[in-house]
Amino acid sequence: IARLQRETALSQLKAEINLKKPRLVTLQQLQGFARTVVVGGSEEYVMEALRSAAEVKAEIKDRSICIIPVVLGGAAQPANLSELTGLSDPEVLLAPILVDQWKAWLNQTMDEAGVPGDSNVYVGLRMDGRVRASGKGLPPWKKFIAELTPKQGIWSNDFMKGFDGRV
Repeated sequence: IARLQRETALSQLKAEINLKKPRLVTLQQLQGFARTVVVGGSEEYVMEALRSAAEVKAEIKDRSICIIPVVLGGAAQPANLSELTGLSDPEVLLAPILVDQWKAWLNQTMDEAGVPGDSNVYVGLRMDGRVRASGKGLPPWKKFIAELTPKQGIWSNDFMKGFDGRV
C-alpha cells in the first residue's frame, strides 16, 4: 500500500515541457508517452547525471525517456541546466514545477527506504507510471537503453508497449 501511495503522489507532481510553448503537465499525463527518470541530489550530482545522459541523448530520446532534475538540500534549481550540461532537447529534459513538492516526495521516499537524506538518487518510471528502477548514484543510462524498446521501428508496436523491463 505504501508503494501505491508513493506512486500516486508522484503521478500528481508537475513538470514543464517546453516544446513550441511551455506547458505544465503532471506525470500522470505523461503515462503512455514517456518513461520518466527523476534524478535528485546535490547540484554537482544532478549536473553530472545530465552530462552523462547528454552523451547518449539520441538513444534516450528514441526510447521516450524524459529526465526531471531535482536539486536537493538548500541549493536552488539552476536556471540554465540545459546549457550547462549539453542536454538541451526539450523532449528529454523537463523542469520540475513546485520544486518543494518534488523535494518532499524524494525525501519521504528516501526516508522510507532507509537511504540517508544527503544521498544522490534516481527513480525511473515505466510508461504506466510504476517505478521500474531506483538507486543511489548515477542512473545507468546505457542499461536503460539496452532494456527499453525504441518508440519507433521494428520493436515498437502495441504488443510491446507494456514491456518496460523488470519492476
